[in-house]
Amino acid sequence: MTKRGPAYYAKQKRWRDKNREHVKKYKAWANNPRYKENWYKREYGLTLVDLENMRQEQGGRCAICQRHDRVLGVDHDHQTQQVRGLLCRKCNLGIAYFDDAPKTLQAATLYLLRASAHLDLRRKTDTNQVG
Repeated sequence: MTKRGPAYYAKQKRWRDKNREHVKKYKAWANNPRYKENWYKREYGLTLVDLENMRQEQGGRCAICQRHDRVLGVDHDHQTQQVRGLLCRKCNLGIAYFDDAPKTLQAATLYLLRASAHLDLRRKTDTNQVG
């Protein structure tokens, strides 16, 4: 994924400002329930009712971080196209960066736990040595 800087976003804003009517039409089209229904059906085989049922089953929370204050998107296996659940963008991108590989995610978790334990040990020994 390419990191985009301020110049990129400024250019995008200038385009949107210059093409307000086009942006307005696109937003109306993209927020049309019929369009959304067709898109989710085509991409994931889901209806808007299916999505709402999934959201309710998850309590309106991301299946990973459990935050409820985020927009949830459909997470799916890119090889089988099987829908796994609803995730916030941050969690969905996180597992994507790890190529959806459980072993790699597990290794990252162990790494963070070891680093955290090491830091906790250092803090304890540092406070014991003071005074």
